[in-house]
Amino acid sequence: MENIHIQIIINYTMKKLSLLIGIMLISINLIYGQNLKAVNNHCLSKEEKKLYNLINEYRKQKNLKPIPLSRSLSFVARRHVVDLAENVKKLTHGWSNCAYDKDNPNTFEPCMWGKPKALTGYQGDGYECAYGAFGFEADAVGALESWKESKFHNEVIVNTGIWKRYQWNALGVGIYKGFAVIWFGEKIDEKAEIQECK
Repeated sequence: MENIHIQIIINYTMKKLSLLIGIMLISINLIYGQNLKAVNNHCLSKEEKKLYNLINEYRKQKNLKPIPLSRSLSFVARRHVVDLAENVKKLTHGWSNCAYDKDNPNTFEPCMWGKPKALTGYQGDGYECAYGAFGFEADAVGALESWKESKFHNEVIVNTGIWKRYQWNALGVGIYKGFAVIWFGEKIDEKAEIQECK
């Protein structure tokens, strides 16, 4: 008799677990589908387009090839600057749902390297340069000048130092309120074409 009760409890638990897993999968598909639609509709502001052009002009001065504009990485960049301005309210590679810690490598993948794949399906890792602060207006010229003056950020942009072995094939840009970010990737973005917002 006791075995029958245990079996009933196990069956009931398995049905509930199956239902929960089904709901989770549907939720993930809905969220991912919404993100893909948003990625496909993403456009650049005039200031973001200016930042993209300034980055490639600077690279040209260093005899480096231009980096193709990435719709996926630009979507991630915009999402990040909006999250920084509206929720986090400070400069970080972290997100409101992901606490980045430069001293903890376990935070690098979920907060930065893997963010493009999580948000857009972009198949490569993402590497970010961030600029700004809460309470002022970021702009393309100020962001690039700040990164040029920072040895580490400059090395990312012009592929020197530890970044010499990387081949950037995708660049995303985002500017919102007090924050500007650029995202680099080695993988070519299949969703590369992106228009300026009207």
